[in-house]
Amino acid sequence: MLNRCKTTKHKNYLSPYLLLSISLFFLLFSAPNHAGNVYLITSADTKISIEASQKIGKHLTQTDPSISFNVVDINDLKKSAITTDDLLVPIGTTASQKVNQNYSDNPVLASFISTHSTPKNRTNWAAVITDQPLQRLISPVSPLLKHRYKKDILLTISSDNTHVLDESKKLNVDNLKTVAIPATENPAKKIGPHLYKAGALIATNDKHIWTGENARWMLYQAYRNNVSVVGYSKKFLKAGALIAIYSTIEQIAFTTAQQIEYWYTHQKLKRNGVIYSNYNIEYNKKIARTLKIQVPENKFNVESDQ
Repeated sequence: MLNRCKTTKHKNYLSPYLLLSISLFFLLFSAPNHAGNVYLITSADTKISIEASQKIGKHLTQTDPSISFNVVDINDLKKSAITTDDLLVPIGTTASQKVNQNYSDNPVLASFISTHSTPKNRTNWAAVITDQPLQRLISPVSPLLKHRYKKDILLTISSDNTHVLDESKKLNVDNLKTVAIPATENPAKKIGPHLYKAGALIATNDKHIWTGENARWMLYQAYRNNVSVVGYSKKFLKAGALIAIYSTIEQIAFTTAQQIEYWYTHQKLKRNGVIYSNYNIEYNKKIARTLKIQVPENKFNVESDQ
């Protein structure tokens, strides 16, 4: 008599374990590896630093509540258990400079700094800056000069402002005239002869040229010669500029949060170098009437072309 072998249907027993193994595999190897932490680094002596960190944190929480981050003052950072895998986000010039000096191995995403404060000779860094690219400042004024007698666009910068000088050389703008002024010379006196042919004067973030008494004299001379001024901050509108092109705290904070989100998901910076935020273009209608220039409507939250 043949013995009847009792067979077991292994399929019913193996399936749940097989499915569990596959699920664990995908969880381990497909999900983002959040090995590093995010540190928003503030500085008590920088007024904007605290407000900016709050806005960045708010954007992160609203977009993805799973993103964890720490807010710490730069003076207390050494007390934190920082590893080289952590993303450091210094907010403001003071925090950025100290991070660059003391944490050379970490990925760094600086925010709310100018191009003058970006790190030199460092890899694995990015910076969401407050400045506007030169092309962005020039673009709105070019159409306004089309039917005017004086068509030159005048760029006045310090002779050591290499970033803007390099930008100007890359632009294909025939009527752009650059005047580089040494730190020992008075900008208002130096610029005077050039204003006779200028239709517009571009103001960039240059402390020697566009701060304090020098800035007031530059604006006064431009007004006397019927020259339109394009400023990089909204404050220029009140000071008598025709156009202000600027990014708000909210816009810069939003861009910073986007970069952090990318890093948190991919564990690497989205890009290295300078990052520009969305921006606004506002016109001074009173100055436009004085100069007899017809200006378009204001534009808000213009998407960055970067």
